[in-house]
Amino acid sequence: MASKAITNVNNLIAMALSQIQNAIINQALSDIRSVGGSQSDDTGSSVTLPQRLSDAMALNTPLLSIAKMFGFSGAINSSVVNQVYLSIAKGIRTTINTNFQQGMSEAISVAMNGYATVHDDATNTDTKKTDADFDNDFKSLKGYSDNVLGKIGKDINPEGLASNGQAYSDIIRFVQAVGYAYGKKLAPSILAMAAKNAMTDNGSTDAITIINNLHDQGVINDKEYAQLTTVTTGKDSNGNTITSFYDDGDAMKNYQANPLGAQNTILAIYNAEVNAIKQAISDFNANPNITIDSNKIQFVNQGTAGNNVYDTDTKTMSVSTATSVAVGDYANVLAYLQSSNAAKKKDKLMPIQLLIARKMARWPIPRRLTVILRLRVTRLFWERTS
Repeated sequence: MASKAITNVNNLIAMALSQIQNAIINQALSDIRSVGGSQSDDTGSSVTLPQRLSDAMALNTPLLSIAKMFGFSGAINSSVVNQVYLSIAKGIRTTINTNFQQGMSEAISVAMNGYATVHDDATNTDTKKTDADFDNDFKSLKGYSDNVLGKIGKDINPEGLASNGQAYSDIIRFVQAVGYAYGKKLAPSILAMAAKNAMTDNGSTDAITIINNLHDQGVINDKEYAQLTTVTTGKDSNGNTITSFYDDGDAMKNYQANPLGAQNTILAIYNAEVNAIKQAISDFNANPNITIDSNKIQFVNQGTAGNNVYDTDTKTMSVSTATSVAVGDYANVLAYLQSSNAAKKKDKLMPIQLLIARKMARWPIPRRLTVILRLRVTRLFWERTS
């Protein structure tokens, strides 16, 4: 009898899988802590799962009602059935992490380099894509145009995009698009803060300071700020340990994500930019004619490590390692110092600064920021070599 009940519930899991999957995906993509990807510790994961099948089904009230109607309430909570559910759910989480982080890393690369290199497994070729290319890839998804397309920083709304239902065939692209939206929302402001601090002090800071800055600028809203900074402990109504509890009504109730992975990623983006600028100046100081290695400084995305990946060619499982993105400002700063022959122009710094400052007021903001960056790099170089 028990075996028959378990078989029936397994059939229910199969029947309800798409709804359960959609509920898990919606929870994960609606939470900025998913930026942390696969990172976790003994207090929880960046992307978490309902720990019981009954919890997962409770995210879809009609499903739970059907289960109760057919007398499955007791069997749903059996340990064997929950093991089946968790195996499926962890596979869903791996898919979320892998594709979310791909999209986010591409957005970070665009912010750092102006493009991201995308590999096509079918043709074994690499293509450089800009933000406009990614927008074109994603704009057919429901909600992308309203929440991401043509927007910057605080106006980008990944959660708004995540709330839109998509065709089943678009799920993978949808998860990538939400990851891209989070990266596009966060990375430019983090890099700007890092560049400024690298040239005014030693650039050292911590994740909470960066997050506070993003909140003060309005890049993240109050809800996202709470998700990234709140770490609490306790028990939910089912006796599960609560980590980083954030109750956003029924849809997100008892969602137990850990913010530490997202904090680590945000700090890693910042530190990569600071290190790129400082290393470029240091290398130029040591050898003004040094050959520029565009890949010398990397942002390492730890959120891409630790996923179980199935290789369809070898039919084997492996554990993914962290992917990385070259930080373009190492090459940019070094190239600028070499082209400007900074060391020889030291005595002319002040007149050049004053002349450009007068003209900058009439320049577009991106050009103005580029010039400010270059002036600060030059000044920092001279201060360190005087």
